[in-house]
Amino acid sequence: MRSPGWWRASLTISVAFGCPFEGPVDEGRVVEWVRRAAEVGFDEIVLADTIGIADPRQVGRLVRRSREATEGRVPIGVHLHNTRNTGLANAYAALENGATTFDASVGGLGGCPFAPNATGNIATEDLVYIRRTLTERVFSRRRTPAGRQPAAHVRRCGVDIIGR
Repeated sequence: MRSPGWWRASLTISVAFGCPFEGPVDEGRVVEWVRRAAEVGFDEIVLADTIGIADPRQVGRLVRRSREATEGRVPIGVHLHNTRNTGLANAYAALENGATTFDASVGGLGGCPFAPNATGNIATEDLVYIRRTLTERVFSRRRTPAGRQPAAHVRRCGVDIIGR
């Protein structure tokens, strides 16, 4: 699927850390899906904690195993929810184990219509804070205006939540 053209193919593996209907998900099965996705040519693979039940050890381990399965050829990302207030710890664990893409939302808005009691995504401003204080690897300053000046960009959008 890698194309020199204008599009990229990204695969998100939902409920990679646990399912609201079937419970625990076998990590080996997720890693096999990651391997297959890399084999057919996806440009990016995202592991989703769809209902917010992952813990940092699990996230770090699955990101590391996914990177190994792709032999580092395909960027691994994460989509995290903050249901049990572990979203940022999970993001840091993912970062430390090689994740390069992080889904987030302003103010942690969002949720999952399929999972009762699932809260919003991790907050972009908190992820930016981690980036600024703990590491320089989360965002490329060239990617988005929010990557350059998050507070100013968010305020221009009419939402002032950075200074909370």
